[in-house]
Amino acid sequence: MAALTASPIESATRIVSEGAPAHAGTSAQVLGKAIANACDQIAPLWPLKNFVAVNPFLGFSDQTFESTCATMRRVAGVDMLMPRSFYRDALACGVM
Repeated sequence: MAALTASPIESATRIVSEGAPAHAGTSAQVLGKAIANACDQIAPLWPLKNFVAVNPFLGFSDQTFESTCATMRRVAGVDMLMPRSFYRDALACGVM
C-alpha cells in the first residue's frame, strides 16, 4: 500500500506499474485524476499570459529584444546585456 504522503507523480507511477485498486475505478480514470492533480501543482506555462507571475518581461513579448533593452535602459536605468568588453574578454579567454 502506498504511503498517504505520496506525490501525484508517485501515485500515477504506482498506478501504472501496479494497477489501480479495485475500488478506485479503471486505471485510465485513476491515472487521469493523478495527472490532473499533478498538473494542478505546476504553474501554467501556456498560454504565455498565464506565465506572468514568473515572467517580468511579458509586456514586451510584442517587441524586439533590442527595443526591450532600450525601454529597460530608459525606464528602469538598467542594461539587459553586459558591456561589450565582457563578451570580448570571455571570447578571448575561451569562456564563451
